Amino acid sequence: MTVTEKDIRDAAPANAPAEVVDWVVKTAELTKPARIEFCDGSEEEWKRLTDQMVESGMFTRLNPDKRPNSFLARSLPSDVARVESRTFICCEKEEDAGPTNNWADPKEMKAILNEKFDGWLRVARCTSCRSRWVPSVARSRSWASRSPTRPTSCATCAS
Repeated sequence: MTVTEKDIRDAAPANAPAEVVDWVVKTAELTKPARIEFCDGSEEEWKRLTDQMVESGMFTRLNPDKRPNSFLARSLPSDVARVESRTFICCEKEEDAGPTNNWADPKEMKAILNEKFDGWLRVARCTSCRSRWVPSVARSRSWASRSPTRPTSCATCAS
């Protein structure tokens, strides 16, 4: 793990639920990010991140008179959100997945995914450096109400 459990616990907000911090520690042990930044959901943070994404070209700000706090974010044509052959319903009984879905045993799939994600963030980084972002649980709705796209670039890479 590139960041230590102590680093994560020290960076976590005082009001972060223990279950969230534990999950971040567990996920970091698997994915090995270079650093972790907890998002606080503040107006200042939102403005800083969206301004950085506009400056970097990741976002195009839409007309603020017609669409306040709205941005255009395009993905790469190779960035496929869902591929049917690689989408699985993971449940104990295959018949519960339905006749038109791919089924996988949940325990087997977890082992496959743990292997695929092992060290994932050590070599990849945000869209630029793949730092792990942890959005504020309490503020996630307010972020979504401002923009349909969550931050994809850290302060270091976007500047």
